[in-house]
Amino acid sequence: MASSLSPSESRIGTWKLVTIALNSAAIYVLAYILVFGVLQLSQAAMAYRYVIPTILHPSKLNYLIQDPEWRRSIIVIVFSTGPVLCLLLAVVALFRLRSTLEDRGSAKVFYAWVVLHGCNQFFGAMVADNFLRDGFWLAPAYLVITSTVPAIALGFLFANLCLVIGYKLSLPFLKTCDSISLMRLENRPKLIWITIFAPWAIGTLAVNLSKIGTMTMLEAAHSLVILLLLIPMAVGIRFEMHELTVPAPRRPRLERVLIVSALTALIGWRAITHKGIYFKPHGYRSYPGRDVVDKVR
Repeated sequence: MASSLSPSESRIGTWKLVTIALNSAAIYVLAYILVFGVLQLSQAAMAYRYVIPTILHPSKLNYLIQDPEWRRSIIVIVFSTGPVLCLLLAVVALFRLRSTLEDRGSAKVFYAWVVLHGCNQFFGAMVADNFLRDGFWLAPAYLVITSTVPAIALGFLFANLCLVIGYKLSLPFLKTCDSISLMRLENRPKLIWITIFAPWAIGTLAVNLSKIGTMTMLEAAHSLVILLLLIPMAVGIRFEMHELTVPAPRRPRLERVLIVSALTALIGWRAITHKGIYFKPHGYRSYPGRDVVDKVR
């Protein structure tokens, strides 16, 4: 529980802020890799289930069939599977977040970012994909092929839901902070920048650098549309009166294991997928040869 601090004690050192920002950025990246991995691998697995040859690249899936070979039902299922699983992952992480809010440590911060990334890959993706006419947008677009109005309306609805969800997550996210001084109302702007926007900026930059030459417009748009969740959450935190934190919080320290793990995850994902992972369904009659696969890589 937070204790009363004098004005001098409530001042926060620069190194402390940098430490919290770097730790949070590492957690942001780990949560992103987890959710993005679930998104890509689940869609590749569903395509495999429907005998669609697929190549998994660092930032996209390449389906090796012609447009006439797609069926409406398969488009809806394949392009909705990943976002739906990400949403389910976010729900599970939310329950875990609620059960760990009274604990010290980084686990609750990780769960909070999994919730945000999972919601972004469902609600935020529908918003961004509406503008790009690709990705998750294809599911409602082909579910009702007579008009694109339902898909556009769904994008508008999901944009508003992002704002509501972000605002509702403000108190749980605020409670993930273990710093007594940062929790004080006068230091709330610093908390917002150090625990929300700095991790987003640093984490997004790290992800983009790890995918240089392969980053798709779709993934880049998703990394921006998450702001529909983060900005209302920041507004809610700014005016939230809650100032209590966990009993006997530990002094912030640079979590080198977290940072190394985040860098390893980024490098590992790039190393594993940079040549493409080829999913070869056995039942595809006109299965492309290696020369075709090499050309699209």
